[in-house]
Amino acid sequence: MHYAGSSGFLGFRDFGLAFWILVALLVYILISNSRDDEEAIEILNKRFARGEISREEYMMLKREIMAKDSKTE
Repeated sequence: MHYAGSSGFLGFRDFGLAFWILVALLVYILISNSRDDEEAIEILNKRFARGEISREEYMMLKREIMAKDSKTE
């Protein structure tokens, strides 16, 4: 028997909604982190191409960006 105002079996309807909100949030975070790292590499490449940084600085900074990326995965 279903009573008006009931929220499903022990409130699991709300759990389903919360689950999908968490999934969407996780996808958003993963995509935004990926984009940030790509932007950092693009900026680094442009700075190196313009001669603003040396090859040694470029390689060091690129390793740091890539290490940060592997730590977040």
